[in-house]
Amino acid sequence: KARIQIEYKSTSFYAPAECGELSESNQWAWPKTSSGCSFRYRSDIEVQRKLEGRRVMFIGDTSVRSLFFSICRFMGDLDAGGLDSSLQSHSDSLRKFGTTTIEFKWAPLSIDVVTKIKNLKSTTAMLHGSKTPPDLVLVGAGVFDKLHLALTDEDSQSERDVVTRLTAELRSLHQMDIPTVWFSPPTVNTRALNSDEKRSQMNEESIEDMRRVYAELGVESSVTFVLDGPSFTHERVADSFDGVHYPDDVYDAGSQILFNALDWLIDGPDNSFASSYNEMPRITGNPFLGMMMLCFAIIGLFFFDGYFGISYLAQIFVGGNNVAPSELYHDALDPIFTRLKLNQSAKDWKIESQDDDNELRSLLGRSSTSSSLSRRR
Repeated sequence: KARIQIEYKSTSFYAPAECGELSESNQWAWPKTSSGCSFRYRSDIEVQRKLEGRRVMFIGDTSVRSLFFSICRFMGDLDAGGLDSSLQSHSDSLRKFGTTTIEFKWAPLSIDVVTKIKNLKSTTAMLHGSKTPPDLVLVGAGVFDKLHLALTDEDSQSERDVVTRLTAELRSLHQMDIPTVWFSPPTVNTRALNSDEKRSQMNEESIEDMRRVYAELGVESSVTFVLDGPSFTHERVADSFDGVHYPDDVYDAGSQILFNALDWLIDGPDNSFASSYNEMPRITGNPFLGMMMLCFAIIGLFFFDGYFGISYLAQIFVGGNNVAPSELYHDALDPIFTRLKLNQSAKDWKIESQDDDNELRSLLGRSSTSSSLSRRR
């Protein structure tokens, strides 16, 4: 799984008295990746360039909303997700960053997600093209289904029916060529849940069973990409302050996984995230070695020498041009002429052939001149 060093933008905490005793401060950092691995940290500028002119929609519960706020922070709203009493917690939200639109649709239950997707498909704006469809839709739900809807066997069967409908709606988005992402619920900190009801219905074991049910009913196979929540939260489960939600830096790690997936989720000429693949030919190629091979080819071609000019050094010790590679072929062909019982050497044959060629050219020249005179007449 695409797991990140998840402590992005979080510094180690030290008390004021400890700061003076430290020779150097420690901070989490992103390790350098090899040239063959394209998974790396994506900066704010890269994210903003990648999503320029795009419309991204988030549909789901509070975990999806936290991921929505994380994306907004990368887009430049550093206060996104902070405490603000003027904002309703359980409501839709829309943010614009230049030509980029980021939307969040509040849907705490799976049946709410189904309704939101249907509304998305049936809007007049989408059908008549007055508003472009989303370039990416991220969907996530299920945790609160276990709290409110999974009390009896009948409720469990009803939940499976809803998940089947959710799978169908996600597939319909895929058929509309809209890239979709399923956000699997993050790891639940059972001990931090604030009520006995939640610890009984929403514990990690129950949520893990729910993840398996969603996978079995085709939710994960019906989307373009699966953002696996447990992959970047299971080692930070102790930081979940209420059992469900995590600090902002954890959701930033999930956003980084999503940003890396945008390399193939969103196509287009502004696909700046794929730079690691585009740079591979320049990394593996060596212009100096290529120039050296070109020089070798030129030497072998113009000096009639398969040893790259080294045999010309023999002239220094022998003197003259008798041992030059361009002259040695006469001595090489003389035995062949003798075997063929020809009364001339290769050198004489070359001279005669040149004379014949000259005579032939002169005859051709005369014929062309006479033909041109006849035309004039």
